[in-house]
Amino acid sequence: MKSRRPVNSTVGALTLLMKIISRILLVGVLGIFSACGCSWMKEFNEPERPTKVHGWEPFQVSTFTVQGDFVLNKGESVNDGNIGITVLDIQPGSCGAFHEPTYPAAKLRFFRVSDHSVLCEDNFLVGGARLDVMKGCESLKWLVVGVSGINSKDNWVAFDLALK
Repeated sequence: MKSRRPVNSTVGALTLLMKIISRILLVGVLGIFSACGCSWMKEFNEPERPTKVHGWEPFQVSTFTVQGDFVLNKGESVNDGNIGITVLDIQPGSCGAFHEPTYPAAKLRFFRVSDHSVLCEDNFLVGGARLDVMKGCESLKWLVVGVSGINSKDNWVAFDLALK
């Protein structure tokens, strides 16, 4: 009777080789998927810094009067003499093969200038957010904060404030 050892060792070696190749392919495919699937994220994390802002000078956008148009770096503040806004943090967006994307966010704090008491603070994404529905912000003269860009590489946020 002949030994089956040479056949078994060949089959074992081929099986091991197939497992290694399949894992390499899986890692490669996932790497390509995550890189291609997230190529648009740089656009959200690193927009160009606006070159013209209006500051506190009012201007009209559609039916809204905007009074407050700024680009602030993390840690910077601006105020109108009564209410101030500070950029507390800038969080980058991220994306990957195994989780839903998160978008860049800027944490803004609204405070009373006279005593520096915090009225409200929250994370804001690119787009518009109503202030009158946020606890502590109901009494502000602005209805909406509109975030037009967040750059998590250079740590700035561009936003405007629309009056009620």
